[in-house]
Amino acid sequence: MALARLIAVLTSAQFLSGCQVNLAEAIMGVSAEDVISTDQTVQGTSLSGAGGVSVAAGLTDPTGSLAISGSSVTSTNGNVAFSAAKDITIASVGEEHDSTTTTVRVSTGFLSSSKTTTLDTVNINSQVASTISGNVVNTQSGGDTNVVVSNVAATSGLNLAAANSRRAGP
Repeated sequence: MALARLIAVLTSAQFLSGCQVNLAEAIMGVSAEDVISTDQTVQGTSLSGAGGVSVAAGLTDPTGSLAISGSSVTSTNGNVAFSAAKDITIASVGEEHDSTTTTVRVSTGFLSSSKTTTLDTVNINSQVASTISGNVVNTQSGGDTNVVVSNVAATSGLNLAAANSRRAGP
């Protein structure tokens, strides 16, 4: 059996065969795509009190520490007070968004073919800050007080007290 394929522009064409002539379609392209994604959403704790908020750690345990991560503690009309027998840490928490797309394209022609594989990767890492706000914000720790990639705001007064060290920053 003879197979004839012709891709041309002719003013006239003639096919002569002692057997069989097949004029058939050809698959010119195939495409496939695969997407893998990871999408985190951080939802911290939200603690608020119009007349004030007070959080204490280590009342009965001298090693008690207070950690606030990716959360908010607010008072619209009152004070916010934190105390800990050991350390106080007000910090952000990481949030990750990843996407990987793999695309495979196959193209065929009369006398040629090609395969193209494309890999696209997007990675976004961000920080969700803690937010502390009140009329007056007071912290008192028996160890260290750390504020890391977070917001602490007071309208009338801010006091970050620590028996050891205080650190604010990234």
